[in-house]
Amino acid sequence: MNIYILEDQLYHQQRLETCLQELSKTLKIPLRIVVITGKPNELLQSITAFGRDQLYLLDIRLKSEKTRGLEVAQAIRKKDNLATIVFITTYSEFAAITYSYKVEALDFIDKNQKEEAFRQALADSLEHTYRIQQQTVSEDLFEVHQKGRHIRIPFQDINYIETSPVPHKLVLLTNQHRIEFYDSMKRIEKQENRLFRAHKSFLINPQRVLEINRSNYTINFSNNQSCLISRRKIKELENRLDIRR
Repeated sequence: MNIYILEDQLYHQQRLETCLQELSKTLKIPLRIVVITGKPNELLQSITAFGRDQLYLLDIRLKSEKTRGLEVAQAIRKKDNLATIVFITTYSEFAAITYSYKVEALDFIDKNQKEEAFRQALADSLEHTYRIQQQTVSEDLFEVHQKGRHIRIPFQDINYIETSPVPHKLVLLTNQHRIEFYDSMKRIEKQENRLFRAHKSFLINPQRVLEINRSNYTINFSNNQSCLISRRKIKELENRLDIRR
């Protein structure tokens, strides 16, 4: 489980880190704190993994910005519609307005409550996130491991992967994400046989194909995305889609 913390007070940063480490041992839940920061942009830039095993602990009020944490939650939700978001704040009056931001937060934890209650609320969020993660552990994920970076995307969300003008770099497209990473089409094609080599520059996910356009040799996906397909590959893909459907 990856944990991202947005908190601008050092005391509460240390408090959360200590509680999480202790709960990890007590509950036997493996976790990794990716970032602890009071800077929204730093947190958003640190996001390289997506899915149900991503837990965000966000303070709502940062310095003089009353609802900055809610805005960050909206930005996170645009990147990842599966992640778990929990608000942690001393301003209990903000609890009522979190719903208007439509970020589907799991919980609202008040920092001012007694330590035992605070730890229990945090434990409940960890256990819930871990339980959902374990229930979906069989969910197909496309993973890329690189130095200092671990990308995880539900396979079913991938539209296609294309080559980049930058040598040895590829671009992965979903409806929500455009992710650049270093790898080779040949290696990915060999590793992931569910992807289909529609063109020398494109590996596509047949599950996401909406239409094959024979007139201009393109494949259409949702969100107005499209890519090229070689003429000789059209029949092969059509046969594959017939099998799937």
